[in-house]
Parts: sequence; structure tokens; C-alpha cells
Amino acid sequence: MFDCPHLPPVTRLLDQPMRDPSMCVAPDGWYYLTGTTGGSPLWWTGNEGIELWRSPDLKRWESLGRVWSIEEGTWQREEVTLPEAEHPLRTVWAPEIHYINGTFWLAYCMPGHGSSLLRSSGGEPAGPYEDVQPEGPLVPDQIDASLFQDDDGSVWFVWQSGTLARMNDSATRQGTGRRGEFPRGRRIRPKGRCRGSGRDPRQGRLLLLLHGRVR
Repeated sequence: MFDCPHLPPVTRLLDQPMRDPSMCVAPDGWYYLTGTTGGSPLWWTGNEGIELWRSPDLKRWESLGRVWSIEEGTWQREEVTLPEAEHPLRTVWAPEIHYINGTFWLAYCMPGHGSSLLRSSGGEPAGPYEDVQPEGPLVPDQIDASLFQDDDGSVWFVWQSGTLARMNDSATRQGTGRRGEFPRGRRIRPKGRCRGSGRDPRQGRLLLLLHGRVR
């Protein structure tokens, strides 16, 4: 146990094995939580999709079940074998939940395939979710997807080592803007894996959370 008196005590949210947790608070006042599930070692090679929980107060949690299954996909259903892997893979890693433009979005990646985006077609957190690009991942062969909306309303897809691409007005396709650049021209040179993105309302700054080292 680390001695960190300046930090509040750690509180367990729920009794559920999970990596890469992601949470958002929606206009309905509920907190929504997702992450890589399936338990070790299954989540590395073969979980079944994306699960979701909600809470009114970060203390009481309710499972909404599996809101999207790999079997609902197209390209996602195919197993892949990576050179360094002992077994074929068909698993969802690091899903993130976001509420943007009146609906819920799930950014996610599948190792060996790439990173992509799901949209709740009816605006409900439990879905149903539709793939914004069913013919293939938004970004092939890249992992750790995220999503954020800037103050000007623009929506940005983020992945891997902090690469960004502006989405079109409906946030269903990548736009024509350059990649690898923050809005308003601020360039970044991260060296690590993207673990989330957003805006600090206190300072008006864009935040990019990385696992690794940033130059």
C-alpha cells in the first residue's frame, strides 16, 4: 500500500474484473462505466464484446449487461493471429463511453484489426449500437481509441500514440483535416499509448492521457 496522505482513500466501485476503465456522466445524471472485461487471461484473447454499468452516485452500480456483442459486427467476427501470439484473437480492448451530440458512443479497438466507433442509434446507453463504418475499422492496425468534442463542436477521434483526426459533422467518418495535430494547431509528439482524452473545464485545456512517456 502506498503512503499518499495528500490523496483520498481508494474506494472499490464494484466487484468486477476490468482493465482500461472508462466513465462518463450523461445529461440524465447517471454515471456510465465500461472497460475491457472477461477476466484474466480471457480478456487478452477472446472476450465477447462490450459491457456497461451505471450509477446515480458512484456508490450503487447496476449492470446493463453486454450492450454490444462481437457477433453483431461484420469484420469484427473474424479471428486474427498475430506473429507474437500463441492463439488466435477475437477480443475487444479498452472501450470508452462518451455522450456527444445527443447520443452515446463507444470507441474501442480489436487487436489485429484496428480501432473503430459505435453509435447508439436511439440515444440510449444500452443501445442498440451501430458500427459507423461496418466495412472495416476507422483506423486499421491501431489500438487504444478515444473520442472528444471541442468547444467549437468539432468531434475528434484519437488513437494509439495520441494521433488525432477530425470527424465529419455527423461524427461517422473521418474528415479531411490533417492527422497528428491538436485543434488550433497545437502539435504533440507523444511516445506511449492513448488512455483517454477530454477537456479540463477549469483551465480550458485539452487533455490527452497516455500510458508511457510523452516528449
